Amino acid sequence: MSQSNDQTFDENDSLISKDNSYIKKSQLYQQDINLLGRSFVSSGSYFQSLNNRKASINNTNSNENPFNIYNDNKNIHKPHNLHRETALITEDYDDSNDTSNNFNDTDTFNNDTIDSHVDTLNKKNLPFSPISSHLESMYGSLSSCSSTSIENKDITGPPNYHEIKKFKSLSYCAIQTIKYFPAAFLGVLLNLLDALSYGMIVFPITEPIFKDLGPAGLSLFYISSIVSQLCFSAGLSLFGTSIGSEMIEITPFFHTMAFNNLQFYRNLGENVELYQMNIITTTLVCFVLSSLLTGLVFYSLGVLKLGKIVGFFPRHILIGCIGSVGYFLIITGIEVSLKIPKFSYNYKFWLELLPLDFNWGKLLLPVLLTITLIISQKKFNNNSLVLPTFYVGSLIFFHFVVALMPNLNLPLLRNHGWIFSTANTDVNTTSSSLIIGDKWYSFYSLFKFKYINWGLVLKNIPTMTALAFFGILHVPINVPALAVTLGCDKYNVDQELIAHGWSNFLSGLLGSIPNYLVYTNSVLFIRAGADSRFAGILLAILTAIIMFIGPAIIGFIPICVVGSLIFLLGYELLKESLMDTYNILSPFEYLTVLFIIITSAVFDFVMGIIVGLIIACFHFLVNSANLPSIQDEYDGTQLQSTVNRNSYQTELLNKVGDQIYILKLQNLLFFGTILSIEEKINIMLDREEKSRIIKYLILDFKNIKTDQIDYSAAEGFNRIKRFVSSKNITLIISSIKETDTIYKVFNKVGLLEDVELFNDLNSALEWCENKYLYHYKLLKNQQLAKINNDKKEMSIPNIKVNNRDIKTSLGHEPSPMFANTPRNDLFFKAAKNVINSETEVGKNLYQALNKNKAAKQDSLQKNDDQSMNYCFSLFLQSFKAFIEERDFDKWSPISSYFKKVILNPHEIISNDNCVILVESGLIKISYSVTENTTKTESVYETLAKKSAYGKITNNYYKIAPEFNDTVYAETESEIWILDHENLNLLKEDNAHLYIEVLTLISALNQYRYKKLLRFTIASS
Repeated sequence: MSQSNDQTFDENDSLISKDNSYIKKSQLYQQDINLLGRSFVSSGSYFQSLNNRKASINNTNSNENPFNIYNDNKNIHKPHNLHRETALITEDYDDSNDTSNNFNDTDTFNNDTIDSHVDTLNKKNLPFSPISSHLESMYGSLSSCSSTSIENKDITGPPNYHEIKKFKSLSYCAIQTIKYFPAAFLGVLLNLLDALSYGMIVFPITEPIFKDLGPAGLSLFYISSIVSQLCFSAGLSLFGTSIGSEMIEITPFFHTMAFNNLQFYRNLGENVELYQMNIITTTLVCFVLSSLLTGLVFYSLGVLKLGKIVGFFPRHILIGCIGSVGYFLIITGIEVSLKIPKFSYNYKFWLELLPLDFNWGKLLLPVLLTITLIISQKKFNNNSLVLPTFYVGSLIFFHFVVALMPNLNLPLLRNHGWIFSTANTDVNTTSSSLIIGDKWYSFYSLFKFKYINWGLVLKNIPTMTALAFFGILHVPINVPALAVTLGCDKYNVDQELIAHGWSNFLSGLLGSIPNYLVYTNSVLFIRAGADSRFAGILLAILTAIIMFIGPAIIGFIPICVVGSLIFLLGYELLKESLMDTYNILSPFEYLTVLFIIITSAVFDFVMGIIVGLIIACFHFLVNSANLPSIQDEYDGTQLQSTVNRNSYQTELLNKVGDQIYILKLQNLLFFGTILSIEEKINIMLDREEKSRIIKYLILDFKNIKTDQIDYSAAEGFNRIKRFVSSKNITLIISSIKETDTIYKVFNKVGLLEDVELFNDLNSALEWCENKYLYHYKLLKNQQLAKINNDKKEMSIPNIKVNNRDIKTSLGHEPSPMFANTPRNDLFFKAAKNVINSETEVGKNLYQALNKNKAAKQDSLQKNDDQSMNYCFSLFLQSFKAFIEERDFDKWSPISSYFKKVILNPHEIISNDNCVILVESGLIKISYSVTENTTKTESVYETLAKKSAYGKITNNYYKIAPEFNDTVYAETESEIWILDHENLNLLKEDNAHLYIEVLTLISALNQYRYKKLLRFTIASS
């Protein structure tokens, strides 16, 4: 029969048939396999009996390739259908011509006929184609002062309502007041110092429009601090003894909004003093709205339990923002000390300013105070009491010197800018009169809604948003740091966010500004003895008393003390962001910190944050793009499916396994990572020897986030598909589900056409192996057909094609489309070797069966004899890899202990000691672990025809049921089983053979477990 005229290769090396027919012996297989498409639905048996299957051969007219069931590439191959295909692939087309059963034909399979008939087959039939500790002490971790752990059940935890009830007792309150007054006094002192340094500069008081709003800033600071203190100590916060205060780091945002409003009216070209009330009222409204917005953001994050996400903000960006605040405070300290409206970056500014009115002394004195304090802190090992003691002493010393000097007095010093002036009660403008009283609540008179410029309020929304964003970063940093210091293991960041939400929202309702928990002040307060929420409430009361005294106290505060406090914090923040992180941050991160500080200095604080975020995003993109996208790579010889096949199929797959190539992808798929995947595949397939061998390229998505992919990555896979197709390679994607986002994106861009999809890597490997075995069956059955039909034909002359001797049928020239490919040659040689091996073993097996038959001829009936002979044949073939051919006779008694069992789909086989031989169908072994009383399948393996399974558990599954394995029939199956009773019988009858069986099971299980372990590790 002519092969060259009947079948040819198409351009993709796929099998085609000119007359749309295959040999008759394969039609049954085609009929069975066509039942197993992706949309296969059936409730009946998947296997016909042997007689029905033979009878159907003559009635079938199926002319379709059995693998055409996979043409619909938008569906994913179903594992249970694939298992049924595996079961069918191992069935013989015609048992009468099986070399392992019909041993009468083995004489025809000599080396000469193998070479002649295999070479006669047309190769076109084979469808193959080819941070520093100091920085973190203030902004993120355990401080140096926390070396002594503070552990007290009253410091942290929910409020003690029994204690709250005692507040009604005057005697109890008096005792508690006396007990906690020293700690509360220290807390008030800390609040007073913060108010004088940061409350005074809430408004840019160096600008003439805002110069008299220092007292108003103090009131805003006190109200915000009191509200936060009451919220934290009254029970909203787990840390009832912490100190709440105005959020000093957001001062640059306040000034930005104030300058935006001022600049708007300056641009009108008129006297800005005419719009003084408009500017101040609009600025105050912006401050209040910022507090309300910050409170809403805090509360929303806490309710939505997003506290941990806030902590994901890049730390080096936060460091850059803190450094910008430090730079801003240095500049503000200069402006406050010299009482100048705006700092200028030129030498003329200094030449004109310093000689005037002893300005050099006004600037030098706070700088000297700051340097002295820094040296003192180092001398006393950064003792927490040095700072308040130093400034209280400086204040007392200043007034002592003034009292001693007869020519100095407070009014004179106020007039010359050495002491803050008292509240100015008259601010005259050409259009209206602005009157601010000397009471703490006088600032409420500035809320005159008719002067609000809502257009300016809307323009300041971006700054308010940036303020809120910057503010929320402190809670996930300060709260864990305080918890570590206090030895508190159980705390909830989300609860603290809710507490901050209430404190900021209430502060906004009272017309004040944002606040937060202050880590350093809280530690000092608690170390001073504040171990009860009563201490926090007492601190709020004392702070309110200071506020009620009014702004008159400002008239006694030297400007140098306030300037020194501002310089000190600015120095600390710059030092922590630039000096302490020098050897900690990477060069790129350190440059980012510098760039944020410079941008904030040249433009404004909001622009610095925006630039920092852009740099962080770019850095993340670069780092993500450099992440390895390919975790591992294997070929089919290194990684095979967990299907246990007979020795001949396993031998074939080992020989052609390098035509299967697996790339395990990992990390994210986006435009930054797809390029590395493309580059890897291009380099791999551009190597001529590699591209000429690979037939199936599997991309495994198990370690890919399948819910995240962008359009660029999807298009990149389209380019990969086109490139792979140009090399005649089939692209396969595994570990993908129809519910995955990545599946939907691939479907939209048309990637799924002509691509095979599988739920897991094991199924993809099983499918590829089935493809090879299917064509091996075609080759084998065509070989048998040749032997049976062409015995009398004339010898076939050799024709040389592509430097190989190819035999063609007599009278026909080679087809012009006839071509050899490396893939086909490799498969052809492997198949030829396997057929030779199978034939040789078949001869020896036939002789062993004849001996076994003769030995039992007198003791068994004919049917039993045939049955036992088949069982013995199945046993030897299933254990071929472990039994030497010379030992066949030794195993002849074993067949009498087996019994045949027919299993329905999903029928479970006993967990007792047993040996199983698979005659037909598919057996599945599922290994499960128990998770929360729910068993989940971790990994599985399957047994095809002529494979074996055995185990000697000795009731181990009862001892460790969580590591149990379940053996059941995946399809309707026929097996031979040596069960527990017969094993015991064999032990009594033939102890030596029983030991041999145990050794055989041990060797088999070692092979299976190594294969299973290799796959499990590689696929994880």
